[in-house]
Amino acid sequence: MFCKNCGKQIKDDAHFCPHCGKGVGLSDEIQSKINSTYMKKKRAKWPLVLAFFVFVISVGIAMSYAGRKADNVKKNNNYQALVDVGNKYIEDLDYEKAEDKYLKAISIEPKKKEPYIKLADLYMAQGKQKKATNILKKAVKNIDTEESEEIQQRYDLYTYVDKVLIPKEGQCQEGTYECTYERTSEYGVDVKTLGAVKGVMNWNIMDYDNDGDEELLVLMLKKYKSASLSISDNRNAIYLQMYEIVDGKVALQDEYWGLCPVLGYGDDEDAGIFLVTKDNKTYICGSSDELIHTYADGSTIKSFVLTYESNKFVEQAGQVEPVSGSDFTSLMPNESLDKMIEVLVKLELNQDAEKMKETGKMVFQFKNPVDKMLVRIKGKNQGFDADKAYGNRGTSFQKFNPDAFGKVVIQIEYGNTTDNSTEKEALDDQSDTTESKSVTSDMYVAIYGPIIDAAYNKYYDGVQVMDYYFYDIDKDGVKELLVKNGTCEADYTYQAYTIQNNKSKYLGQISGGHTVFYKDENGGTKKYIIQVQGHMMWEAVSYVEINNGKIGSKEISNRELGASEEYYSNSYPVEGTGALDKTILQE
Repeated sequence: MFCKNCGKQIKDDAHFCPHCGKGVGLSDEIQSKINSTYMKKKRAKWPLVLAFFVFVISVGIAMSYAGRKADNVKKNNNYQALVDVGNKYIEDLDYEKAEDKYLKAISIEPKKKEPYIKLADLYMAQGKQKKATNILKKAVKNIDTEESEEIQQRYDLYTYVDKVLIPKEGQCQEGTYECTYERTSEYGVDVKTLGAVKGVMNWNIMDYDNDGDEELLVLMLKKYKSASLSISDNRNAIYLQMYEIVDGKVALQDEYWGLCPVLGYGDDEDAGIFLVTKDNKTYICGSSDELIHTYADGSTIKSFVLTYESNKFVEQAGQVEPVSGSDFTSLMPNESLDKMIEVLVKLELNQDAEKMKETGKMVFQFKNPVDKMLVRIKGKNQGFDADKAYGNRGTSFQKFNPDAFGKVVIQIEYGNTTDNSTEKEALDDQSDTTESKSVTSDMYVAIYGPIIDAAYNKYYDGVQVMDYYFYDIDKDGVKELLVKNGTCEADYTYQAYTIQNNKSKYLGQISGGHTVFYKDENGGTKKYIIQVQGHMMWEAVSYVEINNGKIGSKEISNRELGASEEYYSNSYPVEGTGALDKTILQE
């Protein structure tokens, strides 16, 4: 027979259609009850199924949350452990390992400020101002919490010179300058000051007053006119400016008239400003000595020793106004001199203290070890011709001829440029003193060999690699020596030497941490080499050049490398080797 409901064939004795479930031969009343009971049973199963699924999902969510919480705890623990270890390395002055830990902490928690702050402090302690600025820039980008305000303010302080002061005030660059002479009266001639040069000279950031916040010290070159100098026109002066964060903004707190006159006053010039830290206090020291000898005999000097306290520069010793004279011992005893000597002894600047006792002249010799040299100025008269300048001093006395006074050549240097004369002279004395117009391989060994050995004997501790490089940087036919000095990557420098008159000549130093050297991209045709400093995906590339008898580096790029990027290299490495190997000197 066939089902009346769906029309499909079923068995003759069937009570229900196997296809649609409809009763066969049942009354509508009975069929309705059957259907009702079936639906109730069906509905009764769904809550149980739903409850089961809810339970499973809830357990999954709970387990996932617990897992994430455990991961976060582990992550936070790793982060804090790295920061703590980094702090310990800072206490041990192991800057390289501290840097590594802080960078790893940032990779775990890029939105937390502490490792950024620690790295900025670390880089500033090493004199790596650009690197400190870059890490703060990264922090500003990554941190979007309430902590970002502090980071932003600090970044503003670090970039204030480049973004605000230099565009507004200009910049006095390192390098060589020349001053001519000019007639000031019928029989008077003066050095013509560097009138066009002005603006920011150098700057430094540190906590000068130990209040827990950093300050920005700026050396600003401006014009200053003082009746006491008896000068008809404005003269160059170096002002000290101190900036702090006030109400979230960088603000000038105090300004001090530091050195005047400078950069074009005397026939010879010797000036500088440096920092010394003693008993957890930072002292800002400076002096200028303008020597006049072409048409007179004497000097104009000014000096100071300052601290920064309660938003003000505080004079610890020095002179309020420049002082001129020929024999400064005639001014002794001198209360100002006695005070200066007392302060210098306290700061362990003993060479300067003894020299001042002897001469009565309150100027620094710039030979004592200091913490940081901010500016060093050296000037020398060249080309003076007395006969042409003065003419016949008899009955036909002529007016002064300013063209015959020659010129004053001035060298301005920033950074750590202390003379360290004692060490250099000791090394120089080991060189051959015979005259020669060419340098042979035997001479390289005889002159450079003792310098390399001295560095090796002083610093080698049985672990680190003490190396040197040998290359003609300035293409003058004489190969220069770059020899590593220091105890670790954090304080390595390369001391540079050349050979003149068959003797070693010290050219200065450049930083040496994580360094390799390359010739230029043409394989050695340019008067420079390329220095690459790379560590933990940070890279700085500089040109190393020799100008006016001094070595210096000019940074051309500073960047953080991406995951797939490689450090700079080219096909022309500068030849270098370990300190015990002298074979490359013989080639």
